[in-house]
Amino acid sequence: MGTREKMAVLILLTLIVGDLIYFTDRAYTAVTKPAATYGGEYREGILGQPRLLNPIVAATSADQGLVRLIYSGLYKYDESGNLIPDLAEELPTISDDQKRYTVRLREGALWHDGRSLTAGDIVFTVQLLQDPDYNSPLRGTWRNTQVEKNGDYTVIFSNKDITAPFIHNLTLPIMPEHIWKHISNANFLLASENLEAVGSGPYSLSEIKKLPSGDIEHIKLESFSNYYSGKPYISSITAVFYDTYEDMVEGLQAKAIDGFGYVSVDTQLTVDTNKYNLQLSHFTLPQYQAVFFNIKHPVLGDSSVRMALQVATDIPAILEAVYYNAGKALGGPILPEQLHETNNTQPPAADLASSASMLEVSGWKVNTTTGIRTKGKTPLAFTLTTNDLPSNAKAASMLVDQWKKLNIMVQLNIVSTKDLADDYLRPRTFDALLFAAKLSPDPDPFLFWHSSQVKDPGLNVTQFSNPEVDKLISEARNTTNQESRIPKYKQIQDIISKEHPAIFLNQTTFIYAISKQVQGMRLTDMFDPAYRFFDAPHWYIEEKRVFK
Repeated sequence: MGTREKMAVLILLTLIVGDLIYFTDRAYTAVTKPAATYGGEYREGILGQPRLLNPIVAATSADQGLVRLIYSGLYKYDESGNLIPDLAEELPTISDDQKRYTVRLREGALWHDGRSLTAGDIVFTVQLLQDPDYNSPLRGTWRNTQVEKNGDYTVIFSNKDITAPFIHNLTLPIMPEHIWKHISNANFLLASENLEAVGSGPYSLSEIKKLPSGDIEHIKLESFSNYYSGKPYISSITAVFYDTYEDMVEGLQAKAIDGFGYVSVDTQLTVDTNKYNLQLSHFTLPQYQAVFFNIKHPVLGDSSVRMALQVATDIPAILEAVYYNAGKALGGPILPEQLHETNNTQPPAADLASSASMLEVSGWKVNTTTGIRTKGKTPLAFTLTTNDLPSNAKAASMLVDQWKKLNIMVQLNIVSTKDLADDYLRPRTFDALLFAAKLSPDPDPFLFWHSSQVKDPGLNVTQFSNPEVDKLISEARNTTNQESRIPKYKQIQDIISKEHPAIFLNQTTFIYAISKQVQGMRLTDMFDPAYRFFDAPHWYIEEKRVFK
């Protein structure tokens, strides 16, 4: 063949081979589908520094999120907030008197160092946090519980009374007895094991990198190949720590991270999701901002004053200016989802005329000399205290301006978060207090609204007392039948709403941004940002094709 003929044959063969490859690929694609496979790294920016990766004392969001990756509990929450087995084989067996919970452990669960996890570890963890020498913030919720093992894989929890919220305690991450039993309470918080953590969760500690200042730059976790639910798909998750939101955004721009942990919408943090390949999710949490009135105060003890302040509060304006309309208004202290309702609350705008009329009828008249309302010789005056969180300071300033229109003397007192807790909240030495109430996954309002909790460490900061509410709270706590509890909580909601011990401003909303490369996330609801990694073992970055 001549040169021209050879070239034609070569081109023809190339086309034939190309067609074979194309059609083979088409055929392969037709009979296969993409599926998760192992590999990849996810790097998440987290605000703050990790200090105690220890389940019974972890207090910061930086600590708590990592604890849920490193450790496991008997149960965990699924994507809709329901309890599902984790270390346990199934949901607990509850005795007829509803006081005893029997939990059967799955066999074969291992600690990251290869030791077996048994019932002894569960007993050890609970008894450790119950010991007052260790100062666990969880101690109060376990105070009336006895724990014992029945063999290596059965644990029995016995409560003094019927306590419906108790089952949520069983999400407690479990600590390894063989490591911690040798550490005294005096050295407990100083032990290196607080950072060099050994758990039984889906990821194990691989690396801690510190800066010259001593701060931790990042903590790298590797997938645990012997994880009892199967090796996680993503090979490593690295937590990178930042001091400010601005630093975290710079880390994103520098491609040092692939996403960031939760931030509050009131930070007005904005990122270009397309530029940085992010999927952005908004979650409402069981947490709300409210103004709590001290009803022992000579002025705020008057329910007509509290009602007038409620009517004069322009909640829509606060939601727009402070929370950028991302927060959700509330009708009371029990969240809509906890009442099996949808949060479609539309708060009315302020009605200053009606509010002024309420005060007039109640005897609070405007003093023509001072311009301040008085009743007898008592001026309508009080102080609103909040912490120096920008969103709280802004909301409090707006409230003061709104209420002053009623000829009320309101002073604004902004203090540090620590001073707010130590000097005002715990001793109940405030007039009105603006702060966030963080609730548990259970709707039980005992700590916040039962009259037995009016003193520290109880959280009934308003010192609200109502015999009917106390009765309803106790009745709802004394049954594990969830459906029978809901009507009682609705009654509690109605009573508290009519007495106005607090003004409920909004339910907190947080943002979670994560790389679009990360697939398999099932999170639709969130009780606490620490639980955002609940299904991390199923997340994946790499794919392979498998036959359909």
